[in-house]
Amino acid sequence: MTKKFMNLLRIIGSTIILLAALPVSIPASGMDDTTSAFARADTNVGSIEIRADSFGLPQSNHPVSQLYDKPSVFLQQGDSIHFTVSIEQDGPYTLSFDMAATESFINAPEGQILIDGGFPSIESRRILFPIYYQNTQDAFPLDRYGNEALIRQERVYRWTRFAIRDANFSQKYPLQFQLSQGEHTLEFRMIKEAMLLGSIYIEPFQDDPTYLEYLETNQAADSSEFLIEIEAESPSFKNNTSIRPMNDRSLEVSPYDTYQLLLNTMGGESWDASGSAIYYEFDVPEDGMYSITLRALQNTRNNFTVFRKITINDAVVFAELNEVAFPNQSKWKNYTLGGEQTPYRIFLNQGKNTLGIEATNSPYQAAIEKIQKVLIDINTLSLEIKKLTGNQVDPYKEWEISEYIPDIKERLMAIAEDLQVDLDVLTEINQGSGSQEVLTYQMAIDNIMILAEDPDKIPSRMNRFSEGSGSAAQLLGNILPSLQSQPLALDKIYIHSPNNIPAQIKVPFWTSLVDGVKRFIRSFQPNQYASIGAAEDEIEVWVNRPRQYVDLLQTLTDETFTRDTGIKVKFSIMPNESKLVLANAAGIEPDVALGVSTNVPYELAIRNALMDLRSFEDFDSFIRIYSPGSLLSYIINDSVYAIPETQDFWVTFY
Repeated sequence: MTKKFMNLLRIIGSTIILLAALPVSIPASGMDDTTSAFARADTNVGSIEIRADSFGLPQSNHPVSQLYDKPSVFLQQGDSIHFTVSIEQDGPYTLSFDMAATESFINAPEGQILIDGGFPSIESRRILFPIYYQNTQDAFPLDRYGNEALIRQERVYRWTRFAIRDANFSQKYPLQFQLSQGEHTLEFRMIKEAMLLGSIYIEPFQDDPTYLEYLETNQAADSSEFLIEIEAESPSFKNNTSIRPMNDRSLEVSPYDTYQLLLNTMGGESWDASGSAIYYEFDVPEDGMYSITLRALQNTRNNFTVFRKITINDAVVFAELNEVAFPNQSKWKNYTLGGEQTPYRIFLNQGKNTLGIEATNSPYQAAIEKIQKVLIDINTLSLEIKKLTGNQVDPYKEWEISEYIPDIKERLMAIAEDLQVDLDVLTEINQGSGSQEVLTYQMAIDNIMILAEDPDKIPSRMNRFSEGSGSAAQLLGNILPSLQSQPLALDKIYIHSPNNIPAQIKVPFWTSLVDGVKRFIRSFQPNQYASIGAAEDEIEVWVNRPRQYVDLLQTLTDETFTRDTGIKVKFSIMPNESKLVLANAAGIEPDVALGVSTNVPYELAIRNALMDLRSFEDFDSFIRIYSPGSLLSYIINDSVYAIPETQDFWVTFY
């Protein structure tokens, strides 16, 4: 038991080491995918290119720099570059970087832009650059029960031309900087991580062309009778490791198996952060016009529309692809970009092309910014009221707040009117008022309107204004993460000729009936992940977490810890931690339990159900990774009966 337990603790160390030891892939294509985009951009009137050999820094000899056909430099945290540009005319300009992240695995490189010695905007203080990942193998590995498990990710080095954006990736277009005619001094600082930097481009900002304008400048014949089908769960690469394949038990999804769990869809609630993108590479036989259809499902947010930005070879080719809507649906559906009757005709070059699908909350950005502003206004007004009334309000005391804050009614009405404008926009986007976000928004406005009718009663009604779960401030605060979250699941991507739109998938009734009977019979068999009991040569671990967590632990342990040590470990789901007491009484307790509440170790220890961890020889050296005091909840007398899985701390900021 003692040896088994300490060996299990080292599993955690093994999983941490995996992040640093994951392999890296350098695509053989190098800059082939993006050089044409660079050539087109350089022809823009008024655009300026600052090459890396003018930065006054040593040229990089990093292996990845060989994939770039221009000079490049390697920037680390604390490095900076300065350059001077001459602007021909006043106006908004965008900055783009040829870059490749090389060192970091999780944290994205960050930088800052200063113009003429100062920050031109708040957004320029923190600029995030993309890093990319890909699967380490083509096929999903199988766990010990025959179900598909997640594939480990590796960094892929990829040069890209990145137009700097806001850190939240919530704005429709890249950041624009107002530059006047004449010379300007620019400084770029590397504040986190490191990256390779090539040329920097300063270009006059222009709106993306409309679809009709795009067609006028891209005259080509339609492709004919062409259709390729891409499984969404197998992207070429992505910019966020949190986007992961999921299992869907619908017969409308492929691949499908009645008995085994297949990772047959991509995204869902794991793909909701604005700026998170997945990319698919595909080949077309000839130059011409093609259409794109996505088989998607958004059933996690009722009456709520989510959006995706579509890029072709790293560029939004026309404005309508900046915000492609996916309304709430209960079933999987094919969404042809532009609609099945008039699909968008998109020009593709013969050979390899890259389709990018990025989550975006830009249609909700105006409402998000308005809520953030209104919350500040509410808090400011609330503090003014509290300065007069104090923290403890006597319900029997009457106040004449309007005597001290004469414009309080006007301020409340202004807040309500501001919110009403954005509520109308939300209602229009979501095609009705049935979404939880719209209803909550309306409740917040109603609270403020009621208070505006009689401002003198606000001190006794602060629970409607800024305090409590039903206050206007709390309701608006709850809406913010909902508007920022954009979940969507994908099953397939179709690249096809405009006249060859894929048909909607319909499952025959008898197929559905037969499969339902099979699954019903299968349901009488025990859940493999919830089954208890391990072999004599296995360490048994109960985990009070979802199946995906248990599945990942089991896969990591089987692939690394068991392979290296020969020690077998069986993880099982523990749906209720109170079963630990019952298991101890029945004599079927596990060797280790994970994910239990802080109070459980004490209750088990006083029943002599736990082992004193101080009896292990390497206990003192092992606990040095924890903060002082983090073990106090698990100490009785001189014995320690548990160790924390996570360490949380509180931060006060103002």
